[in-house]
Amino acid sequence: MKKFLAVFACLLLGLVASPVTGMAQTATPAASSTTKAEGTRTDPIPRGQHVDLGDWTVEIVGYRQNANGIVAAENQFNDPPAEGRQFVIATLRITYRGADIGNLTDLNFKAVGESNVAYTTYEDSCGVVPDNPYSVSDIFTDGVVKVNYCWSVKSSDIKSLLIYGEVLFNFDDDPIFFNPRKS
Repeated sequence: MKKFLAVFACLLLGLVASPVTGMAQTATPAASSTTKAEGTRTDPIPRGQHVDLGDWTVEIVGYRQNANGIVAAENQFNDPPAEGRQFVIATLRITYRGADIGNLTDLNFKAVGESNVAYTTYEDSCGVVPDNPYSVSDIFTDGVVKVNYCWSVKSSDIKSLLIYGEVLFNFDDDPIFFNPRKS
């Protein structure tokens, strides 16, 4: 048995040793269509793929890059977007996986495009939107909600717009980026 293990170890080392230097190399996995995105700004999660964000599982299930009509129809007191801007709505399916009671106010979602300036749902508000996340109360373990986050964004940012989310007051984790256009 010891002889078999020694031969196996030599074969294994021979497979990963560099023929030029004799030093071990680390294998680089081949890219494939089944590789999951990292959730970074350069490799965002595509629409329809879920990802864990703290005690939450988040997935973008819908996207409207011109939601001006939807916002106008939702409430007669909503103002139209400012000149050179348009409303964008991302529909998110969010599941609470924590042991206690969760609330969507624990999460923060923003948008960013090629202008490199983030849009928030409070400073760049659309007004009243259908299925507003702020109207959802407490969510218990395995509770699922489908809500719309809306931003008023520069029209020039539309083609490059990414959505990113983070757990508020969690300073250890980086935000997770989503590409709402790509599925």
